[in-house]
Amino acid sequence: MPQRILVVDDDPAVREYLLRSLREAGFEVTVAADGAEALRLFSAQPFDLVITDILMPDCDGLEVISHIRLVRPQVPVVAIIGADDELFGQDAAGLGARLVLVKPFTAAELHAAVRRALSPTDA
Repeated sequence: MPQRILVVDDDPAVREYLLRSLREAGFEVTVAADGAEALRLFSAQPFDLVITDILMPDCDGLEVISHIRLVRPQVPVVAIIGADDELFGQDAAGLGARLVLVKPFTAAELHAAVRRALSPTDA
């Protein structure tokens, strides 16, 4: 059974890129256009990994990470930030994101981050 990934990004082009790339890599992918939709989906079904953009209107990625850490802390999170948003990346890591990907990134970098986030940790 393929691992299930929830992708959260308010940019339709980025969502589509992540969806296609991860499906081609063999993952089952569900997408959300914002943090509020992501939280509804996360509450309704199990996911093995969440990939979330940080800067989104209304419910942002930091809120998504905080909620995940409260309700299912074992689910790893990969945060996505823009190149000029390093402080948000530090915030995401501080809240429990396992990895932070900086845009733009390649499919190979995405796949490596997903594999790393899904691998067991020594903690």
